[in-house]
Amino acid sequence: MKILEIHNFIRPYIDGGASISVEKMTRSLSENKEVEVVLVTTYDKFKTSIEKYKNLKIYKIYPLNLYFGFPPKKKINKFFKILWWIINLWNPFVFFQIRKILKIEKPTIVHVHALYSLSFSVISAVKSLKIPVIYTDHAYFGLCINSGFSRPLKGVCLKQCTLCKLWSSWNKIFLRRNVSFIFLSKFAHSLYERALKLKLPMRVLHNSSFFSKEEIENIYKIKKEKLKNKDKLIFLFIGFLEFQKGIVTAIEAFKRSNLKKSELWIIGKGRFKNYVEHNVKLDRRIKYFGYIENEKIKEIALDSHVLLFPSEFYEGSPTTIQEAYAYGLPIIATDLGSITEHIKVGETGFLFKYKNINELSKLMEWFENNMDEIDKFSENCFKVALSNCKEEYIRKYLELIKDCLNTV
Repeated sequence: MKILEIHNFIRPYIDGGASISVEKMTRSLSENKEVEVVLVTTYDKFKTSIEKYKNLKIYKIYPLNLYFGFPPKKKINKFFKILWWIINLWNPFVFFQIRKILKIEKPTIVHVHALYSLSFSVISAVKSLKIPVIYTDHAYFGLCINSGFSRPLKGVCLKQCTLCKLWSSWNKIFLRRNVSFIFLSKFAHSLYERALKLKLPMRVLHNSSFFSKEEIENIYKIKKEKLKNKDKLIFLFIGFLEFQKGIVTAIEAFKRSNLKKSELWIIGKGRFKNYVEHNVKLDRRIKYFGYIENEKIKEIALDSHVLLFPSEFYEGSPTTIQEAYAYGLPIIATDLGSITEHIKVGETGFLFKYKNINELSKLMEWFENNMDEIDKFSENCFKVALSNCKEEYIRKYLELIKDCLNTV
C-alpha cells in the first residue's frame, strides 16, 4: 500500500504543532514495512525538489501565488493580500502540480492535512484521478479562515463570523464530495458534522508524542529517580508566546497565586517575548529559556513537575500534551474544545475555566500543597503515553486507513 500525505509546511517552515506532528508521523509511518510513504509539501523555491530520507520520499513544490505563504504576511498591500486569498480559494497551479505527482506516484490513497497556502484544489486534483482521499483538519482551517476559531487579543469566537461562513460554504463544495475523514478529536468530529450536515464515521485519532515505547520506558526510569527529590515545584510552559496560547494567563496566575516554593519555567518564542522578559526581571521565580528544541527540552521537562496548558483557542490535538505525558508531567489545562479529551481529571491533571486566572492559581497552589501526589499523577501520565506511543499510533492509523479504503 502506498500512502501519499499532503501538508502545507514542514521544517524549516514551522507554523505550529501540526507541522511537527505531520512530519514526525510521516517519518514514523515510513519505518513500517507494510507501506510506502510519500509526502508532498511546499517551499519557497520555484523548481520542484524531490528528497529521500530512508523510506520516505518528499516532494517540495512552490504554490505559485503572489507571495510564499510562510510566515503569514502581516505588512502587505491589502489589494495583494485579497488577491492572494482569491487564488488560494482554488489554486490552479497547485492543482496541476499535485495531479502530475499523483500520476507519477500512483498512490493507493491520499491523506490531505493542512491546506493553507495550497488551497482545496488539492482535493480536486485527487478526485480527478479517482483516488480515495482522506482529510484531516489540524486547526479547523476548513471552517475558520483564521484557524482555531479565534482572533488575536479577542479570544475564542463562539460562533462563525460572516466571512468564515462564506469561507466554509466554499470549502464544503469539496469536502462533501466523497471525502473520508480522520479527526483529531471528537470535538472536531462534531464541528464538521454540524457544518457539513452529514453523518460522518467516528474515526478519531489523537496525535502522539511519537516517542517509541522503549524511549518512554527509559524516560520513566530517569523521571522516577528525579521525583525522589522535590525541594521546589517547577511549573513548565512550552509554546508560542502568543495571546491565544495563554502565556499572559499563565504568568498572571503564577504571580497572583500564593506559591512559596515554586518556579515557572517558560520555553518558546513569539510576540509576547518582551512581556515574558519583563516579568522575569520583576520576579526571580520566573525563568525564560528562549526557543529551544530536542535534547535541551528533554532536560528541562525531566526537571519539571507540572505542565501549564492555558490555551485560549480551539486546539486540534496538541502534541505538547502528549509529549508532557511522555515526560511524566501532569497538566493543568483550559476546559476548551478538544483539550478536555486529553485530560483525565484527578488522574493526569486538572481543567480550569477558560481565561479564569484565579482558578488556575488555585490549582497551582493545590499541586504545591500536595507535592507527594505528583508521583501518582506522573505514573498515570506514563501509562497514557505508552498507550499512544509511536508504535501504537501507527498501528491505529493504519487500521483507520484500511477502514477508509473499505468504505470507499
